[in-house]
Amino acid sequence: MGTFSGTSGNDTVTGTPNGSNTNDTLSGLGGNDTLIGGDGADSLDGGTGQDFASYIDSGTAVVASLANPAVNTGFAAGDTYTSIEGLIGSNFNDTLTGNGNTSYLQGGLGADSIIGGSANDYADYANASAGLEVDLADPTQNTGEATGDTYVNIAKIRGSAFNDTLIGDANGNTLRGGAGADVLNGGGGFDFASYSDSGVGITADLADSSQNTGEAAGDTYISIEGLRGSDFNDHLIGDGNINLLQGGLGADTLDGGAGFDYADYFNATSGVVADLANSSLNTGEAAGDVYISIEAIRGTAFNDTLIGDANTNFLRGGTGADSLDGGAGYDYADYGNATTGVLVNLANPAANTGEAAGDTFTSIEGIQGGAFNDTLIGDGGNNNLRGQAGADSLDGGAGFDFADYGNAATGVVASLATPGVNTGDAAGDTYTSIEGIIGSAFNDTLTGDGGDNNLRGGAGADVLDGGAGNDVAEYVNATVGVLASLANPASNTGEAAGDTYTSIEGLRGSNFNDTLIGDGGDNLLDGIGGADSLVGGLGNDIYILDNALDVITENPGEGIDTAVVTGAFNYTLAANVDNLAISTSANVSGTGNGLANFMTGGSGNNTLDGGIGADTMAGGLGNDTYYVDNAGDVVTENSGEGTDTVHTTITYGLTANVENLILDGSGNLTGSGNALNNVLTGNAGNNSLYGNDGNDTAYGGAGADVLVLGNGDDYGDAGDGNDYIYAGAGNDVLIGGTGLDVLLGEDGNDVMYGGAGFNYLFGGAGTDTLIGSGGTGGSDVNVMFGGDGTDFLYGGNSTNYFYGGTGVDTMYGGSGLNIFISSGETDGNLIYGGSGQNYVYGSNGGDTVTGGSGVDVFLMGTGADNISGGGGVDYAWGGGGADTFNISDTSQEVMVVQDFNTGGVNDFVNFAGTSLHSFADVQAAETYVAGINTTIITDAAGSAVWLIGVAPGQLDASMFKFS
Repeated sequence: MGTFSGTSGNDTVTGTPNGSNTNDTLSGLGGNDTLIGGDGADSLDGGTGQDFASYIDSGTAVVASLANPAVNTGFAAGDTYTSIEGLIGSNFNDTLTGNGNTSYLQGGLGADSIIGGSANDYADYANASAGLEVDLADPTQNTGEATGDTYVNIAKIRGSAFNDTLIGDANGNTLRGGAGADVLNGGGGFDFASYSDSGVGITADLADSSQNTGEAAGDTYISIEGLRGSDFNDHLIGDGNINLLQGGLGADTLDGGAGFDYADYFNATSGVVADLANSSLNTGEAAGDVYISIEAIRGTAFNDTLIGDANTNFLRGGTGADSLDGGAGYDYADYGNATTGVLVNLANPAANTGEAAGDTFTSIEGIQGGAFNDTLIGDGGNNNLRGQAGADSLDGGAGFDFADYGNAATGVVASLATPGVNTGDAAGDTYTSIEGIIGSAFNDTLTGDGGDNNLRGGAGADVLDGGAGNDVAEYVNATVGVLASLANPASNTGEAAGDTYTSIEGLRGSNFNDTLIGDGGDNLLDGIGGADSLVGGLGNDIYILDNALDVITENPGEGIDTAVVTGAFNYTLAANVDNLAISTSANVSGTGNGLANFMTGGSGNNTLDGGIGADTMAGGLGNDTYYVDNAGDVVTENSGEGTDTVHTTITYGLTANVENLILDGSGNLTGSGNALNNVLTGNAGNNSLYGNDGNDTAYGGAGADVLVLGNGDDYGDAGDGNDYIYAGAGNDVLIGGTGLDVLLGEDGNDVMYGGAGFNYLFGGAGTDTLIGSGGTGGSDVNVMFGGDGTDFLYGGNSTNYFYGGTGVDTMYGGSGLNIFISSGETDGNLIYGGSGQNYVYGSNGGDTVTGGSGVDVFLMGTGADNISGGGGVDYAWGGGGADTFNISDTSQEVMVVQDFNTGGVNDFVNFAGTSLHSFADVQAAETYVAGINTTIITDAAGSAVWLIGVAPGQLDASMFKFS
C-alpha cells in the first residue's frame, strides 16, 4: 500500500506501478489534479479544485462510476472517490458515469459509454489530440476520439483545443468549444455556448459571429440561445431571439440585441444586486456589468436584489430570499426554473412557498410559474398570472386579471366558466377572480364566464367565446396590424386570421395600423397604437382613440355612438358620431359636429366646442373652456372642478360652478354670471353684463354696454362707447372708458374712475372714492355725485363738477375747471381746489375750502366756513356764519372778500404765518379805498385781503387771528 500526495498546484499524482495490484491512497491537495491509481483498489481524494481520476494507463476497458464506485471494473475496481469531479477512461471501450455534480467524463479513445448522473455532467473531449464532431442527438455521426461514443443523460459537451463541431439534442445543452474555430449547434431546447474555461475576456456575438474574439474567434452558432462568458471582462451579444447572457466574473457588457433577453447570474457563488435602470449599484458577480437591450434578470441560488427599468421586465430570483423590484412598466416575478411547485402571493408575500419563500415584491404586476403545480395570487392591481405547465391555481384578486398561456408550446383549451374542459398547459388549472385569458401562439379555444372578459388568442386560428357579459377579443401583442371583423371573421388578417367569435362584443387592436369592424350589436372598438380604421356599424358603439390618426366610420341611423379620446391630441367628432369623452389628463380640445353632441372632458384643462347642434358639455376636473353657439347648448360643471370659461356668440347665462364668460363676435349680446366670482367680458357690440352674486369682474369692451354687477365686491370696466355700470351692493371698483359713461356705485364703499369723454360718477351709499378722467383731452367732463356717506371726490384734467351729497365729503379739484356744489347741504365738506379755475358753492354745514393757484370763486353757505385762497386772486362770499379767511405767504395771493361780516356773528381774517402778528400790525398795513368803500390789508410779502364794503372803523381786534 502506497500513499502519494500532490501539492497546492496542478499535479499529476501516480500510485504504485501497474502489476503490483497495490491498494494506494492518492491525495491531490490543492489545484486541478489528475490522480492515476493504477491497478488495485485505490482511495482517490482530489482535494480542492477540479480533479480527475484517470485510467489512461489501463490495458483494458474500465467501468468507473462517481455515483456508485461499487460497480467499477478493471483498473477502477475497488476504487473510492473523494472530491473527484471527473473521470478519464482508457484507450478502450469504457463506461464512465458521473454523479450529477458537474462531472467531466473523458472517454478517450475507444467507443465509450458516457452516462451522466444528471444533465449537469459533461462529455469531455478537452484532451483530444485533434478536432472532432460530437452529436448528442445522433452519436453515430461522431468523429475523431468521439467515434463510437454513446450518451445517457448527457446535456453538456466540452470540446478539444482544435476545430470541433458540437451538436446538442432536443434538451437544453451547454456546448464548450474551447480553443479552435468551432461549430456549436444546440439543436432543440435552450442551449448555451460556454467560454468559462477561457483565460482572457472574449467577445461572442450570436447575431454576427465574425465579431468574435479570444476563444470565441472563428466560432459559428446554430440554434444557440445563451452565452456564458469567462472570468474576465467579456462582451456578450444576443440575436433576435430570447437570449440568456451569463457574463460570470469580470465587468461584462451584456447586449441582448433584439428579442427578450436575460442577464443571467445563475452560476454565481453568492447573491448579487443587479439593477437594469442603474447598473452602477450592482454588486457581486454583477458588479461592473453594463446592460444593453436587456429585459430580464436571472438571479443566483442566494439572496438577490433584482431591479428592473421602465420596460416590461421578468425578474427570476431563483432560490434564496430575493427582493424583486420591477420599477416602471409591467413586470413579472419569474419562477420558470423552479424545481417544485411554488405559492406566490403578490398581496401577501409572507405566505410564499418553494423558491418564492422569502421573496418580496415592489412594482411587480405579473407572475410566471414553473412546470409544476403552482398557486399564483395577485394583488389589487391588474395582474397576468402565467402558471405554465402543471395544474395551477390562479387567483387574480382585485383588479382585471389574466390567466396567461402566452408561453405554451401547443394550443390550449381554457375556459373560465368550466375549467374542467381545459387542455394543454391549462389542463388542471382553476380560476378565481380571473377576468381575461391570454392564449398561445397556436390554435386555442378560449371561453369566458358570465362577467366581462378579455380574450387574447394570439397567433393561430383561435375560437373565442365570451359567454355572457360584455366581452372583448384582443390583439394587443400582435407584431403587425390586424383586420378583425365581428361581422365577417372570414375576412380577418394577421393574428386575427382564422379566429372565430361567439358572444364577443368588442375588439382591441395592436400597436400597429389595424382595421376593426363591429357587427349589429353595441360594440367596443379600441385600436390601441397605430393609425386605425374603426367601423362600428349598427348599434351603440364606443370607439377608443389612442392616436390622432385613428379614423371612425359611421353611417346615419346606426345608433348612438361615442368616441373616447385617451391620447394627448385634439379631436373633432367624425360624422354621425354622437358623443365625445376625453379620458386623459392631457390638456386637449374636443370639437363636435352637426349633431346634438354629449361631450365630457378629462382631468386636464379641456376645450369643448359642440359645434352647431344643441350640445351638452361637461368638462370635469381642470380649467375648462366651452364654446356655446346654440341656445340649446348646456354646460355642466361640479363644484371644485377648476376655473372654467364659456365663450359664446349668443345671449347666455353662466350655469352653476362656471366662473367666466366671454362674449365673442360683434353681436349685441347679454351675458349673466351666477353666484360665483365671475369674470364677464363683452365683445365689440352693445352688451348687457349681469354679475349677480359673488365678487365679479366685468369688461364691457367696445360698444354701448350696460354692466350690472349685483351683490359682492365687484370690478367693472366700461371699455369704449357710451356705457352704464350699476355696482349694486358691496365695495366695488368702477372704471369708465372712452365715451359717455354713467357709473352708479349704489351701496358699499366704491371706487370709481372716469374715462375719456363725459363721465357721470354716482357714489351712492357708503364711503366712496370718485376719480375723474386722467386723460389730456380738454373736452373731458366729469360730473361726480358722492351720494350718502363720507366720500372722496378727485377731479380730472378737464371740467369737473363735484356734488358731495350727504355726509362730510372731501373733494379735490383737477387741473381744469372745477365746480364744487354743496349748496343746500348741512354737512361741512373739505374742498381743495385744483390748479385750474375753481368755483365753490359751499354747504350750510361749515366747509373747509382751499383754493388752487388760479382764480378761485368761493360762494359759501350759512355755516362757519374756513377759506384759504391757495395763491392768486380769489373771490370769496362767506355767506352766513362766522367765516375765517386765511391769508398765507406760502404763495402770494389776494383774497377779495365780498361779504365780510363785522356785526353780530362776525367773520375772521387769519394772518397766521405772515408778517402781521397783531391788530396794530393790521392797522399799520391797512389801506382804505373810499371810492369803493374797501379796506385792503397787505402784508410784507404782498399777500392781501380786500374787505369790500368795510371801512377800517368797522374793524376790531376780535376779527383777526394770528395763529
